[in-house]
Amino acid sequence: YSLGVAAAEKIQEKTGITPTVINPYYITGQDTELLEQLKSSHKAVITLEDGVLDGGFGEKIARFYGDSAVKTRCYGLKKEFLDRYDAQEVLRENRLTAEQIAEDVAKMLCSAKTKDFIGRLCAERSGRVCLFACAVEKCCFRQDSRYIYEK
Repeated sequence: YSLGVAAAEKIQEKTGITPTVINPYYITGQDTELLEQLKSSHKAVITLEDGVLDGGFGEKIARFYGDSAVKTRCYGLKKEFLDRYDAQEVLRENRLTAEQIAEDVAKMLCSAKTKDFIGRLCAERSGRVCLFACAVEKCCFRQDSRYIYEK
């Protein structure tokens, strides 16, 4: 979750957009009500896995938004065996630093295909990017949801 918060701060610095950060604490199901709300109010959803990317929570979220206009980007570790490694180097190799995530999101939002999209997004200057970041830290509980989240 702390990586999500740090990435959100960097995204805000780079784009002027204040992302919504959500900490999912159940990964076995989906809060479709919340995901639908995000669909109507957000243009991009970014997921940060706390483990391997393949078969993870991010794929479920990307599949949910697959037929919508919401852009998704999933981050996590490559599936590989690591022996005697530097954790920070592994994070950098998988683009899992706050700076790298913010760079990627800024590029995604500013790509040629989405120029009008980013123009509207920057004009609104509100939480139109959502980061799902795994691992529980300080956050608020939404009683009727399966997610812990912070607005």
